[in-house]
Amino acid sequence: MAVSQAHVTAAVVNYNGMEHLKACLDSLVRQTYPDLEILVSDDVSTDGSVEFVRSNYPQVRIVQNPRNMGFVATANRAMRSATTDWVILLNNDIECEPDFVERLMLAADANPDVGIFAPKMKLFYARSVLNGVGNQMCKSCFGVDRGLGEKDEGQYDEPCEVFGACGGAMLIGKDILEHVGYMDPQFYFLFDDIDLCWRARLLGYRVMTVPDAVVYHKFGGFFGKASTFKYFLASRNRLRSFLKNYSLRTIIKLLPEVVKEDLVQIRDMYKFQVPSRLGMTISIARSYLWNILHLPSTYLARRRVQKSRVVSDDSLKPFIYQGPGRIPVVLPSYDIVDLDLFRQKLPKIDRIVMGLTDEDSLGPGWDAAIVEPGEDALHRTCTKSSYFYLRVLSLAKVWLNMRVKGVPKVMTGHVKLNGSFVGDFAVSPGEETTLSFKVPPAVLEEDVIEGIITLDDTWRPIDYFPGYDNRPLGINFYEISLDEKPLEPTMPSIRSVLEDNGPDGIKNALVLRSARPHLCARALRRLREDLPVASIALLIQNGVDQTPYAAFINDVIIYHGIRFSPEDADGQILQRLQQRHFDTCVVIYGHMPRSSYRPVDQLALATGAPLVLGMPPRGRPIVLRVPAGRRLR
Repeated sequence: MAVSQAHVTAAVVNYNGMEHLKACLDSLVRQTYPDLEILVSDDVSTDGSVEFVRSNYPQVRIVQNPRNMGFVATANRAMRSATTDWVILLNNDIECEPDFVERLMLAADANPDVGIFAPKMKLFYARSVLNGVGNQMCKSCFGVDRGLGEKDEGQYDEPCEVFGACGGAMLIGKDILEHVGYMDPQFYFLFDDIDLCWRARLLGYRVMTVPDAVVYHKFGGFFGKASTFKYFLASRNRLRSFLKNYSLRTIIKLLPEVVKEDLVQIRDMYKFQVPSRLGMTISIARSYLWNILHLPSTYLARRRVQKSRVVSDDSLKPFIYQGPGRIPVVLPSYDIVDLDLFRQKLPKIDRIVMGLTDEDSLGPGWDAAIVEPGEDALHRTCTKSSYFYLRVLSLAKVWLNMRVKGVPKVMTGHVKLNGSFVGDFAVSPGEETTLSFKVPPAVLEEDVIEGIITLDDTWRPIDYFPGYDNRPLGINFYEISLDEKPLEPTMPSIRSVLEDNGPDGIKNALVLRSARPHLCARALRRLREDLPVASIALLIQNGVDQTPYAAFINDVIIYHGIRFSPEDADGQILQRLQQRHFDTCVVIYGHMPRSSYRPVDQLALATGAPLVLGMPPRGRPIVLRVPAGRRLR
């Protein structure tokens, strides 16, 4: 495809960003696009940024504010100063691939009905991780970068229409800016890009992603770290945009939900002891007060938007998340690293304590570090795929240990180290347990280990608890470490007591429960590991929840007795068990029993299985036999 000849301006917004400008401007100077103007709009920087640009980049045009006016005013000044057909708005902490502009303009030529284009943004310091490919918004106006914090594995490489584009890097037509009216000057910064794209969409303009146009963003570099002031601005601007851009009918319908979501968020911040929860609560209250006081100006802005709109709220529904609560994504609350970045830093760490010593050791896929009510230790919740990084400090540490806690449903998955499968796992609801995996010798020969925890499924808090939290989450992790020994307790293996049968000789097994659900699920997981091809049937009382065990069994036999014993089992059930000709029967104990001839043991022996085992929570399994001088009832 021929390169577009349209004249385009790359407008860089700057405030005290001299540390970022060299990488940004060097990447723009190297662009392959033939007709590119570079412009820096400066918000009265005091760090020598303007002098640096003048001295080192004479081809760059500089526009200066008369006083410090904030990001939105500086960005508007930059876009108004452009005399070209197209404007690329950029933060100063962006570095562009050499063909970035060319790829954008090819997309613009191929899609004349699209007015705004969103490139693929990756993290500057972790270049295998996404910053986002376009913006997304939920119906209550919470917005987020699409794919933020995810490993870039090509999942967003297909160009598509999205709700909006990130103001850190977007291509927009100058005529569209004149028609839409630039960014809302009341915003100062934050939510300005979503509001601009929303108003453009109401006028009939489309927004499309250009995944092969790539930039790298120092996420938080321009605006700095999170603060209660930024939280106030985000909440304030979100509410103003909600009041401006929705129809009156939609506002009346959604306003109670918006208010309730904020109240639930405040409740959850105190429930989980989120740092700065008081300041964030005050910020939310201030945002509502500001919007009440500024209703007259919001009303005037709303009149302009609603008078000129040509698209209904219903027409935009396909591009706005309509589910309950906020967009179901897990936002990173830490500085994400990847394998290359970890190798560069080489932190001397082979033990990660979540929330305490996890700095520079976690990749994509982890939730914020929080404290559960009634607990002292911090934990992070994993997601569908979660990455971590450890350094090999001793060849004697051949075990990967994890201290975890279960969630409302059984969670299963597997772990890989440097691409090598090391084992799978299952964690029962509410179970505090340890997971231990033997590290392959080839993995220990490398300096750095990249670990990937992959779940078979996730769960959503909104399905189990009141509120609006619909994020896809996994299990809770407290520690991940390399150690010389596996952590205790570990469930015993029955392989050592299968005697002459051997694991391959067991074709069908029966399991009886005599322990709490989380111990039973853990034992069944180990039993499944020991008997991978056997058919496992579970005898369970009528009405007992079978969910914790479903991943490990092939069959369920319903038992209507009060307790497991030959006396309570009616002849039909016992006869059915005997007719199944089980190769082995395993009784799962919650603790090592004082007697090996309890009613549940008698029932196990009465099934006629050649091998009957008792499986305690720790220690060696025992072979059950009828004691001398006793007989089955």
